Amino acid sequence: MEKERHSWGERKSSTFVGTKSDFSSDIEFIGAENIVSVSFVNSPETYTRTKQLRALFAAQGEMLDEESMSLVQQALQAEEQKKEQPELFESAVGFLDIKIQERMYVQKRKEIPVYELTPDVLKQRNDLLQEVVQNFLQKSLLRQIEFLGRVAKKESFDGERILNLKDLELERLNIVIGVMKRILEQLKRDVFSAHDRDEKLLENFKSQISLYKDFLSTLRHDYRLLLGNMFSFTSLIQEIAKEDTERDTFKDIVLSAPEKLRDMLNGRILLIKDPDYKKHKVSDIIKESIEQLNGNAIGKTIIIENKGGESGEFFSDKARVDAWLHTFLINAVKFTPAGGSIIITSQQIENGYQKISVTDTGIGMPLAKLQQLQKILSGEVEIEKLESQEGANGEVGTGKGLINCQELRKKLVGVEFEVESEEGKGSTFSFIVPATEEQHLACLQEGGMEFEKNRKNMKSNVKKILDEEFYQKKVV
Repeated sequence: MEKERHSWGERKSSTFVGTKSDFSSDIEFIGAENIVSVSFVNSPETYTRTKQLRALFAAQGEMLDEESMSLVQQALQAEEQKKEQPELFESAVGFLDIKIQERMYVQKRKEIPVYELTPDVLKQRNDLLQEVVQNFLQKSLLRQIEFLGRVAKKESFDGERILNLKDLELERLNIVIGVMKRILEQLKRDVFSAHDRDEKLLENFKSQISLYKDFLSTLRHDYRLLLGNMFSFTSLIQEIAKEDTERDTFKDIVLSAPEKLRDMLNGRILLIKDPDYKKHKVSDIIKESIEQLNGNAIGKTIIIENKGGESGEFFSDKARVDAWLHTFLINAVKFTPAGGSIIITSQQIENGYQKISVTDTGIGMPLAKLQQLQKILSGEVEIEKLESQEGANGEVGTGKGLINCQELRKKLVGVEFEVESEEGKGSTFSFIVPATEEQHLACLQEGGMEFEKNRKNMKSNVKKILDEEFYQKKVV
């Protein structure tokens, strides 16, 4: 059946060609400066989304931005191959849905008063942040996970179809995180431009923004790693013979990747909430981390041994403890050569604390790098990034995960990090948390172990000053 002829442009096959002036206002200009080619005749899904996106931009007196136009073109190209590669089209259309949601949140942000910062206005901003995380970021990534799960679990495992999605799905993660960061920056600018503001409320909101940034950084780091592993193991499956016994092992890793992504995402979302102090079994968090990252170890023939025991407990925020152990284990796998080993241990130490350690037989660190890292994890110095270090197989190690660990620690009491390493022999990363509720309450009362450390340093400095004053008087 012949498609309906539209007034905006000359119809040639399935493509409309015309100048910018030939198109009505319900479609955005795409392409070169004067000549455009828009395949919307057979693209109702892309056309509908583009029209909606343009309307959202127009409502705010703006034209489609460069990123949006690029995504529209990407969706149009994918729609031309929809029959052969429906997954590519579904993924590309998902990008347009992300941009539509972003513009809706931009509009909601503009409805919040800019020139004042009162408790009510602050609540509106915080509510918007929560809504963006739960209704946009979390749902967008869960849709991606569900989509990847459907592609991977088709009747006949098709590694090529999965690999065709690699660049698009990694880009989707970057776009979702990018949207979140832009909204955070916009809200931050709005608050700082307010004329009528309460400084205490301002500090409160700055703390919230910092918390969300730490959360995004941790989420992107961990999510990208698990997502990348799914594609890496798919590549391995494509390279080995069908009769190879490793093929089934790698296939199981790929098929379980979406579920691991979902569990990790739901856990990291808790990082934007206030710490939830409860009693937990150490064995549970160790098993969860090993299950999530065992695929990485298998790929490098690394053995992970769980020597944490079954009886150990800790009293702290599980979401943050999960993130720390996850990061320590990621680094251990990254910096341990093929055939090496990793041991996770747990022990209750003096004064009612639980110490959880990850020890590897990896490449270790030079002394200067170790000393720098010890200062960062102790909170003595703060930096945004470490000098990168290659993993045992040339993997990129930015140190961002460890910096995130220190940032997440700021919200808790009674927590310390330790790191030991010898170049060429391996490293041990540990974190220490209260083992009991009584010890946790003691930390709250006294300000935790950090308080004790600062108090000792203060006494030492006072003694040093008094000694210097006594010496100066004596000399005079």
